[in-house]
Amino acid sequence: MPSRQLGPFKVSAIGLGCMNICHAYGAPVSELQAERLLLAALDAGVSHFDTAALYGFGASETMVGKVLGPHRGKFTLACKCGMQGVDVAGDGKRVRVIDGRPETLKATCEAALKRLRTDVIDLYYLHRWDKQVPIEDSVGALADLVRVGKIRAIGLSEVSATTLQRAHAVHPIAALQTEYSLWTRNPEIAVLQACRELGVSFVAFSPVARGFLCGPLDVNAFDAKDIRRTMPRFTPANYARNQALLPPFNAIASEVGCTPSQLAIAWLLHQGDDILPIPGTTSVEHLLDDLGAANVRLSPEVLARLDALINQNTVSGDRYSDQANREVDTEVFQRAVLGRLNHAPPQIHRQPQAARFRAAGGSAVRCRRRESVGPGNSGASGQARASWPQAQHAPTASALRPRRPRWPCAVQHRVVVREQADPRLQAHRPARCPGARAVRPNRSSARPPRVQGHALIRNPAPGTGHG
Repeated sequence: MPSRQLGPFKVSAIGLGCMNICHAYGAPVSELQAERLLLAALDAGVSHFDTAALYGFGASETMVGKVLGPHRGKFTLACKCGMQGVDVAGDGKRVRVIDGRPETLKATCEAALKRLRTDVIDLYYLHRWDKQVPIEDSVGALADLVRVGKIRAIGLSEVSATTLQRAHAVHPIAALQTEYSLWTRNPEIAVLQACRELGVSFVAFSPVARGFLCGPLDVNAFDAKDIRRTMPRFTPANYARNQALLPPFNAIASEVGCTPSQLAIAWLLHQGDDILPIPGTTSVEHLLDDLGAANVRLSPEVLARLDALINQNTVSGDRYSDQANREVDTEVFQRAVLGRLNHAPPQIHRQPQAARFRAAGGSAVRCRRRESVGPGNSGASGQARASWPQAQHAPTASALRPRRPRWPCAVQHRVVVREQADPRLQAHRPARCPGARAVRPNRSSARPPRVQGHALIRNPAPGTGHG
């Protein structure tokens, strides 16, 4: 098994997510089946196991500790806190609660150490950012655990680039974990680049799109407790549209000479050496199939075909329900706004700014984000912006102005039209940063407002409760 760097640890390029053995996709498997799976992964060269206090409300940690405890020196152990089962009503029934208070995180760590049968957790994530608690306070508590030797490194899960930067200023963040696959491209908006700028490893969960890319699923046969029942992409209407993506995807897998799941994971591995997929399964057969992706090589032409086939514009439905979206802090694509304005979606350049300047023969000075515009938003200024990266001369002086902060300034200029369409967003509009330009949504009543790129907003923090 090839290896990659996970913060300070050298681990197998493909890890194992240990949620499926007891959580999320129906009834838990038997202890014997879970034991066979974990030991098979270890024997196959997996040295990165990922679990959490949430999974089975401690059952996953208990199983990992029981089965892998005797082999503790052979693998890197990752675990999560900040979201777990709590007996809120005092009736013995535990419910999922997001709680990022320092005292809760420290108590959760103590309980996890006992269940995992270890003295130290290698990588400890904040599973969700509790928006009622400053991220600096939660990360500060984890830093205390590092100092006393209870954990070795700190990770974050499902947070934005801005939150990552705030947390990293308190204590170095070793890894960030978020859903990433062909059909979930949200990390490409900002947080993946932020990880690379800060030297943070990126751990991709659900790399086979929660089973979608493994082959046809019967969404009507999902278990009553299967979390996919609440996910918009798996509703009958959206799933019927998404199924049209599978035949060409499977055809590419046949051309490459691998299985569909191997193709999905191999695509992730080709996105950068800093990306570590952690597929989950309950089957030893599926486990070995997933691990085979480490030996799949994809040509640039195949990667381009996959990118064009499955992406945020071709997949129907959000990845989470409205409630779940409010609980996470990740960036999102706002395509609905563009549809209401009857403008063609802008084509966003994903190449880093510095690289684009070098390609144009200019300097690598960072500047404000510029996007080319689609055919529905053309014009003299639009054509100039669409062609500027290919210019054979250095950028103009105006293009080299210092880059303004991403949040809230960069977002403020894009959210105006959305606020006009939905006044409820006025309550979440950020205050203007010093030096920001005045927003002028409509210079002429005869001309419709224009969108300069995808309207990009973070999920606003709820006013009360945990999301």
